Amino acid sequence: MKKFLIPLFTTFLFIGCQSTYKYDVNNPHKEALEKEKAMAIAVSEDGSYGSDIYNGSGRVLSNAIRQQLKRYTSNAIILKKNETLKDFSDSEILEYDYIVIPEILHWEDRATAWSGLPDKIEVSVEIYDNKRNLLKSAILSGKSASMTLGSTDPVELLEEPLSTFFKSVFEK
Repeated sequence: MKKFLIPLFTTFLFIGCQSTYKYDVNNPHKEALEKEKAMAIAVSEDGSYGSDIYNGSGRVLSNAIRQQLKRYTSNAIILKKNETLKDFSDSEILEYDYIVIPEILHWEDRATAWSGLPDKIEVSVEIYDNKRNLLKSAILSGKSASMTLGSTDPVELLEEPLSTFFKSVFEK
């Protein structure tokens, strides 16, 4: 019986300890974006789950995007406030070559280590040129393992999906 239970428990433990990721990428502009161009990263509204609002999560997402963009450009800035594409005047938008508009669709930060409930995150990332044309977009999501020894921030679940997305954006 032990020979049967130990592998079963080990398999269950291994499967329960892995995070999962999903990517849904839209590439209307088939060519890779040019590296080292001026990029503005908007700040999303903060994420929420039920009545819980995760203050600062919009800025955390923008920082995670900027970290990924550092691989391709040193000319990416985070804007100081929440902005959508329509918030840019015609003269403001011309200051940048590309505008990144992230949006938190779902942000669920759980005490996974003791509750067994996984963290979950889903975001939309859109990249426009300075003529307001959509170049690239993606819906990225992550779900933490339900069995873990430590706590994570939901944005940590986006490191792999963001890396994969921006690699597809800048490399052919």
